Amino acid sequence: MTPRSAGRMLLNFLGLGIGAVLAVAALGTRTTEQTQLASNADRFRQLSSEDQHLVRLSFQDYLAQSAERQQTLHDIQNLSQSSPDAQAALNRFGKWWKELSRADWDAWAATSGDDRLQFVKDRWTSDENARDTAVIEIRFPAAYERFLPRLLLTHAELEAIVFALVPENERPAEINQNLEQLPDDRRRSLSLILWMFRQLAEQGEQPQRNEVVARKMKHMKQLMLEKIQDDEWTAKFRTTLQNIEGRSIEVYWLTPVVYAVLGQAAVHLGRELLHESTVTEEAVLAEFDRITPVQQRELMQLPPAQARARLQYLAQIQAAQGSQRQLLQHFEEFTRNFEQLMRTATFGFGSGRRTQDGRSNDR
Repeated sequence: MTPRSAGRMLLNFLGLGIGAVLAVAALGTRTTEQTQLASNADRFRQLSSEDQHLVRLSFQDYLAQSAERQQTLHDIQNLSQSSPDAQAALNRFGKWWKELSRADWDAWAATSGDDRLQFVKDRWTSDENARDTAVIEIRFPAAYERFLPRLLLTHAELEAIVFALVPENERPAEINQNLEQLPDDRRRSLSLILWMFRQLAEQGEQPQRNEVVARKMKHMKQLMLEKIQDDEWTAKFRTTLQNIEGRSIEVYWLTPVVYAVLGQAAVHLGRELLHESTVTEEAVLAEFDRITPVQQRELMQLPPAQARARLQYLAQIQAAQGSQRQLLQHFEEFTRNFEQLMRTATFGFGSGRRTQDGRSNDR
């Protein structure tokens, strides 16, 4: 049982089911409520003895709380069930809490009341600031260098842009389900960017000609102006836009900029993910035996360092599980097609300047 599923199980037990595992044995009626209680009891019986012990301890801790605290726990459980964003925030906090050092846990245990709350606030804010201020460096195509300097983008800015560009109600249900299974916003933003590029690839060599894509490019323009705090870059971007906004070439000019920002951000996030996904030397060697003879020959034609990196990459994908593996697979596909994607964006801009009906993309 994973920590995340255990956490969700405990949250569910805090609702109607908390205590059902103990009460249902004594209550034999089959009302609607009792059916729910019996269902939770069945789930409880499927847990390992260690997990059952953890649930019992959690239940005892719950009963020891004041009525006000118990109601707060019920409110949190209801919120987590009704809001995926709230569930994601709880998951993030749970992951962060488990990663604290033993010294931090001991320091927290030595405090009480408001001091405990302040302790968590201080460390959470410090960790969030460290993550949010980490910089992703974006450089633009040669034709744009005289207009736009390099962009320094934080993780927090990128996440704000990506989640606003494709809000939850515009995503397919399958994508939302996959995002919910990922442990943090960094991976969710990477997953969304990769999904957007897969959608763009389906549009062919001139995605800007699609009306929906054109609207998204303009939306991305506004989000970059609103969310990015790199003042030098924003000023240059705003000045350049004055010469093209409202013209038939606007979307075609924006496309390479948007591709550069999202594409290089995806590469940065993917490399961070790979850096965290360590595999043993034995796993790398085993991966060579697992792949097909055709893949083996392709590897042997590469320079040694590149072949080794490629094989390690495949081993990392193989070692990953569930949504993490799918994310790595999508990133691998993206990196294989990255240069072609960037050429498509630039080619579209060039063709767009010569296209007679280009203004249809401004609708």
